Amino acid sequence: MIKQLSEEEIKARPAKLKNNYKPRDIDAEIFDKLKIKNMKLYTDGGCRVHSDKTPGAHACIVVNDENKSILEYNSGIEWNTTNNEQELMAMRKALQLVRRGNWSGCTIYTDSEYVKKGLTEWCKSWKNNKWRTSTNKDVKNKELWVELDALYTAKGGMIEIKWVRAHNGNQWNEAVDALCTNIIDKFTR
Repeated sequence: MIKQLSEEEIKARPAKLKNNYKPRDIDAEIFDKLKIKNMKLYTDGGCRVHSDKTPGAHACIVVNDENKSILEYNSGIEWNTTNNEQELMAMRKALQLVRRGNWSGCTIYTDSEYVKKGLTEWCKSWKNNKWRTSTNKDVKNKELWVELDALYTAKGGMIEIKWVRAHNGNQWNEAVDALCTNIIDKFTR
């Protein structure tokens, strides 16, 4: 299970891990004021090793392709996590933003086939099988999948999930990957 660290827990970490890190909150009202309704979001998550001594990070960016800029970003960090958990956490941040923003539609890009196929193909079967796989095993990261499925299937604007190849020159995928990498680096130096 993923452990979200409180400010006190971050402060209790060794001094080299503090670095005054605070995740930014995305404010959906900003986008409503800009009258941007069909948003593009990019997500990424990762960790170097599954350990309680090194962190994993996840991030979501909202982009404006017209003027090639990042409108806003949100990121987080956790210890004792996996790459897949961080990919799921990044998608959760994106879906939460979309559902708060009352947008008519959006496209969320992920470089995780696990996340894309999980939301667009596998969740329906998992739900019908009481959150068990086709081989009758428990779905890994079930709590996150249940939440993601609820956000993805909630009434509201249409959400399209697209897969983008990682480290292949897509500037927004590279930007969100760099954000995750920088967060991990900040806490492991």
